[in-house]
Amino acid sequence: MPLAPTDGWLAEVKSRVTELPLARKQRFMRDYQLPDGDAETFVNDVPLGNYFEGIAKQSKNPKAVANWVINNLRAIISYKNTILFAMFNGDPERYIPITLDNLKFKPAALLELVALVEAKTISSAAAQTVFAEMFETGKSPAAIVQEKGLAQVSDTGAIEKFCDEAIAANPAPVADYKSGKVAALNSLKGQVMKLSKGKANPALVGEILERKLKP
Repeated sequence: MPLAPTDGWLAEVKSRVTELPLARKQRFMRDYQLPDGDAETFVNDVPLGNYFEGIAKQSKNPKAVANWVINNLRAIISYKNTILFAMFNGDPERYIPITLDNLKFKPAALLELVALVEAKTISSAAAQTVFAEMFETGKSPAAIVQEKGLAQVSDTGAIEKFCDEAIAANPAPVADYKSGKVAALNSLKGQVMKLSKGKANPALVGEILERKLKP
């Protein structure tokens, strides 16, 4: 018999159609500019992919969000659950696994964290500290940065002072750099970062050192 579906019936059928793995992977690569590996991860772990997509839709840099979700969030959930399982010997009445649904921080916190790094308010290293703290406490990234004094130093005058101190205290790498050993600059950068307690803007440190060490 002829079939004359109504619009409502078609809409209901479409709503029940599950996105196939290949289509999902291609969509993630197309819509969020993800590399093959990241997209594959979100295909294999559907809840993680859904969590990522909820944040990525609001982000100007979905790739950065994907990095935090895959390399940091997924890893720390797995690590914490392993510890909890061992602590409570797998007792289902005491062992409550950490999931994407019971995280202490809201998804928007990852957006805020990515924005702080992109604005160079904090360094990549400091961002790791901020992430660990917000995972444990649920505090906002901005609040953690302020409480722990993690804001990156981008004041040229302050960084120049650190650079001058590092140059004066490390004549050997200075001589090596001036003799053509470009890698020696990394040693001086490390000294500047140490003097600034990790807060100096690494890009500015490199620029200032190179300028000061020019023949």
